[in-house]
Amino acid sequence: MLPLWLANKLAHNAREHHPDAEATYVNYSYTSFGAMQNDDATGSAAAVRQKTGAIPAAYKLPKVCTDCNNGWMSRMEGAVKLLIPGILEGRPKRLTPYDQLVLATWATKTSLTYDASRIPRHISAEAGTRRMFRLGFPLPGTQVVLCDDSNATTPQGCFAHARQPFSPEGQPEPMLVKVGFQFERLILQTTIALSGNVEVAPTRSTHCRQIWPLSGDAFTWPPDATPNEGPDNPEEVGK
Repeated sequence: MLPLWLANKLAHNAREHHPDAEATYVNYSYTSFGAMQNDDATGSAAAVRQKTGAIPAAYKLPKVCTDCNNGWMSRMEGAVKLLIPGILEGRPKRLTPYDQLVLATWATKTSLTYDASRIPRHISAEAGTRRMFRLGFPLPGTQVVLCDDSNATTPQGCFAHARQPFSPEGQPEPMLVKVGFQFERLILQTTIALSGNVEVAPTRSTHCRQIWPLSGDAFTWPPDATPNEGPDNPEEVGK
């Protein structure tokens, strides 16, 4: 789920910031977004803290279709590999609608494979990964939000992630699944609707920007790089 190139990038950044410190990297797994977003740099609110040794560990699914792994998934990793490194460090970058599509598709694909690696799995293969492969873009009813953690509460080299299902009152099964990842300053939040009758409720935040569904507008990231550009209150998935 977490590609090796990104794990290596996090490790490189950590060594740049702390060249004399012994490398010890940690995956922080949260069961709610409130815990992930409000936690301090110690990861004390994490449900699971996993030390991975010299570099952050890449997540791997036990079974992945060879054609998918070496085909569209590989091409997607190659495309996003050109976008994420500078963004996670907070370097200003102009994101075109195509860039937003690439990030949103990667975030959705990564969220689906992340869900498949967890127990219980909330999004079936037929409703999630297989359907996305047929469509070639984020699933209908999906919302992807790009956020910037200007406070950099996640220490360099750490990977924070959260998955939270949402069930309407009285319903035993989730209708929405929200997955979030934080790589240093970069936060990607993906909400996938499991029913066409459910809409993702937006909220407003000055440090977030919706990248899927596409608005058709280019913008510069992070938000403080161009304070007069774009809407004053970009939409964010409801916390």
